[in-house]
Amino acid sequence: MATEHYQVAVIGGGPGGYAAAVRVAAHGKSVCLIEREQLGGVCLNWGCIPTKALLRSAHLFAELSDAAALGIDLGSAHFNMPRCQQRKQGIIEQLRKGMEFICRKSGISLIAGTAAFENARTLCVDGARAISFEQAVVAVGSRPAALPGVCFDAARGILSSSEALSLSRVPESLCIIGGGVIGCEFADLFASLRCRVTIVEQASQLCPWEDTEIMEMLAASLRRKGVAVMTGATVQRVASLPDGECLVTTADGISHRVEAVLVAVGRMSAADNLGLAQAGIELSRGWIPVNEYMQTAAPAIYAVGDAVGRTFLAHAAAREGIVAADHLSGAGSRRAMEYGCVPRCIYTRPQVASVGLNAAAAAQQQRAVVTAAYSYMASGKALIENARQGMVKLVADAADGTVCGASIIGAQASELIHEVALAVSAGVKMPELAGIIHAHPTLAEAIGEAALSAGA
Repeated sequence: MATEHYQVAVIGGGPGGYAAAVRVAAHGKSVCLIEREQLGGVCLNWGCIPTKALLRSAHLFAELSDAAALGIDLGSAHFNMPRCQQRKQGIIEQLRKGMEFICRKSGISLIAGTAAFENARTLCVDGARAISFEQAVVAVGSRPAALPGVCFDAARGILSSSEALSLSRVPESLCIIGGGVIGCEFADLFASLRCRVTIVEQASQLCPWEDTEIMEMLAASLRRKGVAVMTGATVQRVASLPDGECLVTTADGISHRVEAVLVAVGRMSAADNLGLAQAGIELSRGWIPVNEYMQTAAPAIYAVGDAVGRTFLAHAAAREGIVAADHLSGAGSRRAMEYGCVPRCIYTRPQVASVGLNAAAAAQQQRAVVTAAYSYMASGKALIENARQGMVKLVADAADGTVCGASIIGAQASELIHEVALAVSAGVKMPELAGIIHAHPTLAEAIGEAALSAGA
C-alpha cells in the first residue's frame, strides 16, 4: 500500500490533539489529525460539553422551584428529557463543525480511522493506510474505568458516564459509585430532576484531593437536595435483579435497591492498543510516561491529555498539546508544562473551583501557609442572586504572603477562580490581591474581602 507522509501526525482529535494539530499547523508544518470516532474527543462528545449542557437545563428546572423567593409565582414545570437531549446534541454538532472548519482552514488533513504504530516513524490506519511521519503526538484520551467484576451493561441498568448522558428519561432512583467530580456532577444533575440519588464513595470525603471544608459544604448541599452521601463506604457487590432493578451492596452489609447504577470510579488510558511498544515506548501502569515537554521515551513522539494520566482536564490537555507542539517545532520559548496554576472545577449547584494548593496539600509539602475566608452570606451580590451558599478560601505562604492557592464554593465559582489562578501564576502577594478594586456589587468582591481579612 502507498505511504502518505506528514511532518507531524497527531493521533486523537480531543482537546489535546486538536490544540497540538492547530499549533503545529501555525508553525508551518504539514500535519494530519487521525480520529477513530468523533472530532472533539470525550470532552465534546461524551464529557465536558454534554454534561454541562444537561446540568444547565437541570439547574434551571431546579431554580424554578426557588422562584417564589424572588417574588415570581409560577405554575408547575415539567422537564422534557428528549428535548433537552436534542439541545445537547445540537450544541455538540455546532462545536464539532467549528472544529472541522478551523482544521481545514489551517490546512490540517483529517483522517478517520484507528491508528497504530508499526515503528517509530510509521502508523497504519485501519490496517490499510500507511502514514509516515517525522514527529507524532499521541492524544488518544481515556475511557471510563469499570469496577472489578462489574461490566457496563445499559440494558441491565449498569451505566458508564457516557451512557448516563444519553438517557431518554430520568430514572426514579440511581446509585452512583464514586464521589469524584463525575459522581458529584451526575448526583447534582439527577437530584435536580427529582431522582432519588445515592453516592457511595470509598474515601472519607467527596473529591478527597480538594479542601475538606469546601467538600463538606458541597456534601451538605447535595443532602439538602435529597442525595444520600455515603463516604468511607466500599462497594462489595452489584447485581441485576429479575425485575430489572439493581442491587448495590456495600462492605458493611447495607444494600441499595435502585433503578440504575452509574459507575464513576475514574478513567483509564486508551493507549493500550496503540502499538506503542513498536515505537519504543513502554506504558507505566497503563499511562504514557512523558517529560515536562510532553516528550516520550521515543524523542520524536509526544503524548498529551488523559493518556498520560497527569490530569483529566480538557483545558490542561489543550495546554499540553500547545507545549508539545512548540517543543517539537523548536518554536518560541519552548516552555515546559506547569500544573500548579491549572483550575479545577465541579459544575454542581453551587459550583466548586480551586487552583494551586489547599491547606492539606501544603502540609503534605511541609509548607507553612495561612488561610483567609469570606462567606457568600456577607456578599450583597450573592444575596441578590439568591445564592447564599458559598465561600472563598485563600491560601498564602506564611513567610511572604504569596498567594499559592484558593478554593471557592458558590455561584460562578468556575469563573471567579481565574483571578486567583492569575495571582498564583504571577506570584502575587495577599496585600496586592486585596488592593485590587472589585466592582460592587459583584461576587468577585468576595476574593478581595477574603484577602483583606488576612490583614493584608
